[in-house]
Amino acid sequence: MSIAPTPSFRSTSESEAEYVGARMTVDAFLDIPDGGHFYELVDGVVIMSPSPTPKHQRVAMRIAYLIGDYLEKNPVGELFAEIDVHLGKGPQGGDLVYRPELVFIRSERMAGMEERIIGAPDMVLEVISRGSRRIDTGTKKDDFERFGVREYWLADPAHKTIVFID
Repeated sequence: MSIAPTPSFRSTSESEAEYVGARMTVDAFLDIPDGGHFYELVDGVVIMSPSPTPKHQRVAMRIAYLIGDYLEKNPVGELFAEIDVHLGKGPQGGDLVYRPELVFIRSERMAGMEERIIGAPDMVLEVISRGSRRIDTGTKKDDFERFGVREYWLADPAHKTIVFID
């Protein structure tokens, strides 16, 4: 299967984005073989992202270490890195599958999610990278909020900040 390497989306107006890429169902998307590329399904359109930079990964790993250390002492849930999260249908009726840097789910909500994360996690962390600021601070934030993610964390290495949105 060939996925168009051109990323992303283009804005047709302030409130509407048109996604450019291969259209597919969530089942077809989740069957894409792992070829070392990072894909997300945004409203039924496959979007490919470049691999994260070392700086990006350093930030994600440091936060994962801190949360993991807390969870070792307080086992209230599970933390996952770079895992597909199937939220449901997007505004245009296509499926949404994002792959955040980190996802936390409380223990009592893990039943039935051993194979796939379906629905809103309790916490999502996105690390903003070059080219992802607009989608991370707009499209993804709005989608995670609409589906009921309790906390959305945005780490911004360029500005050395973390914003917590609940």
